[in-house]
Amino acid sequence: MFTQRELCIQIVEAGGQFVLPVKANQKNLQQAIADAFMPAQVAKGHQAIELEEAFVYSTSIGHGRIEQHYLTVTSDLNDYLDFPHIQQVFRLQRVIQHQTTGKITYQVIFGITSLSPQHCSPEQLLALVRSHWHIKIDCIMCAM
Repeated sequence: MFTQRELCIQIVEAGGQFVLPVKANQKNLQQAIADAFMPAQVAKGHQAIELEEAFVYSTSIGHGRIEQHYLTVTSDLNDYLDFPHIQQVFRLQRVIQHQTTGKITYQVIFGITSLSPQHCSPEQLLALVRSHWHIKIDCIMCAM
């Protein structure tokens, strides 16, 4: 809903920043980010192109579950992706184990942000995503 070109332009022009999930309604953008973080097999004798990426990990226990969060972020796609004001793209992997049942749930979320690596480290980005998305808000806007 919020990951729209015009809205992102308006947010940045008004002095704000965005951190947004990229879902199926932005199929090409989602696929490009997924391909970067999960490259296809390459032919024998060739190698995959490596991204310059950063990684952060956290574990939390509460509400009857153990949650592990793995955030990988890169700015290597900024010039490749045709989307306004992107400074970083990320992949958030969540592994949730329900303590009462032992059931494990795995989720992968791709996202974009207008916050540059100089203004938002992987640790800060993970904190932003976790503090807002756990209450099901899919759009984070903050003034700089």
